[in-house]
Amino acid sequence: MEKKMETKKSLDYYDYYNNKDYALKRFKKLSNSNYRKFYAHFYNRVSVKKEMKVLDVGCGVGYFTNLVELKGAKGFGIDISKECIKLAKENFKGEFLEGDITKLPYENNFFDVIHCDEVIEHLSLNEARLMVNEMQRVLKKGGRIYVKTPNKEATGYRWLLQKFKGQQKIKKNDTHIFEYTKRELYNMFNKFGINYIKQETYIPNKGVLGVFLGSFFSFPILRKWFGIKLFMEAKKINELDDVEKILNT
Repeated sequence: MEKKMETKKSLDYYDYYNNKDYALKRFKKLSNSNYRKFYAHFYNRVSVKKEMKVLDVGCGVGYFTNLVELKGAKGFGIDISKECIKLAKENFKGEFLEGDITKLPYENNFFDVIHCDEVIEHLSLNEARLMVNEMQRVLKKGGRIYVKTPNKEATGYRWLLQKFKGQQKIKKNDTHIFEYTKRELYNMFNKFGINYIKQETYIPNKGVLGVFLGSFFSFPILRKWFGIKLFMEAKKINELDDVEKILNT
């Protein structure tokens, strides 16, 4: 029953995400300088060099892929939303595909870097395993993966929002199927031969409250409970021999 509910929720999200109004809303956000600063907080952690092949899994309207191209690398973006991909092709540089992120249409060992920004929490655990397996398949050995997702352990931050903004502002995002702790995110990738290099939680530099909290709760022990975002940099260390066995465990 739980798996059926997760699948239905995931499909509901796909329907919500794959529409013109949502895509236009995402695109218009890029005109907001605060939004671009918020995005740069993650992008600046991603190491991209000239001539690299870089994949953005769940690329949305293509903003990150365009930044990759401007750095002299080759950017690829894939997303389930036909409308988002249409806007990406019309406005940004890069190779964009509408497609299923659990069945990536690329060759083995093709990319140097894979970027995945707030996507995994919208997937069921089974879908997440399929996506991570595909990411390791198309990533070169020694290649890097960069992931950002909400931090499930940020109970302190949510408590503060409740005090300052009210309960209605912090209700759980209905499109999030499974959020992760540091350990859960590590385990999800490690079983597929991807070893994390570093993990951190942080508060995005967004709005007055974000700026204040980001500076005040800068100590590692506090960031665990107040860092609303979870960032992981990881490296592919092994080729997998028995993928089916891993997927079925």
